Amino acid sequence: MNNKVCFILGAGLGTRMGEIGKKLPKILWPIFEKSLLELQVEKAVQLGFSHIYLNTHYCAELVSSFVKNKKINVVCLHEETLLDSGGAFHNLKKNLPEELAESHVFFVNGDILHSLNKEDIRRMNKILEKHPLVLVSKNVEESNIYNQILIQDNLLKGIIKAEDSTVPYKTYAGIGMVNLSKLNYVSGPSRFFETVANFKKENVCIYSPKDFFYYDFGTKEEYYKNMFNVFHESTLREQLISLGAINKNKLNLSGKSYFSNIENIINLSNDEIEDLSLGSIIMGEKTIRSEGSGLYFHDLFESLSITLLSH
Repeated sequence: MNNKVCFILGAGLGTRMGEIGKKLPKILWPIFEKSLLELQVEKAVQLGFSHIYLNTHYCAELVSSFVKNKKINVVCLHEETLLDSGGAFHNLKKNLPEELAESHVFFVNGDILHSLNKEDIRRMNKILEKHPLVLVSKNVEESNIYNQILIQDNLLKGIIKAEDSTVPYKTYAGIGMVNLSKLNYVSGPSRFFETVANFKKENVCIYSPKDFFYYDFGTKEEYYKNMFNVFHESTLREQLISLGAINKNKLNLSGKSYFSNIENIINLSNDEIEDLSLGSIIMGEKTIRSEGSGLYFHDLFESLSITLLSH
């Protein structure tokens, strides 16, 4: 079976990224020295995928220019009308060349980082010999409330809102693999769990990888938290180092800072900056005065409702 295609989902409107998200599409947000898009592509290459696709909509021209200028090995599929989480897959099926039309397609939300390896991909491909779709699950043990997935005999049986954040449960991780030959084409916008993963009509298998770690950058708060998590979570730090996203010469673990002599500062600009508040992340060239802890992007400042965790 052809196992060459990776599909990165990156066409969202970025409404959870605040004012900066209106100017910078989420897929281009910097994770230290690289963008989320670059990290997704490099991870896909590590996993053995040679044909990588990205759906675009919001700020599509900016994304396309970034891809061209950086010479990123990805094909952009522009959605003139936002096709939603299901329609994006049907649009992929429609636009793939004939030799890839029946691929087992690995897909991933563009705003996460994960630890899947080639053995996981091999196991997921094996599952697709019997089922049209396999979704990756993630254990939830923190206080955040996600949609809980109900599983029976490794098959998805339901999705509910988790009622008790203190009890561990499983949620869909935004990662999976689909057998395109078994996907019945539907035109126009549609929802993922209606036209792609309709577990009420067909078997949708759940894969729960061992020793799985997963980091979500899908909101401005999660972005902020996980950028600073680099200083005390070695799994995330080593993942980013392996993908070439962290310059070790700029990393100050004891001071929990990056390219700064001040503690608790992440400076992603090209210049050393001294007049910063603790807990600042400089996402681009800083052209405004310090306004407190939060996110800085050119002339924009985004304050946050969270503070740095003490470790």
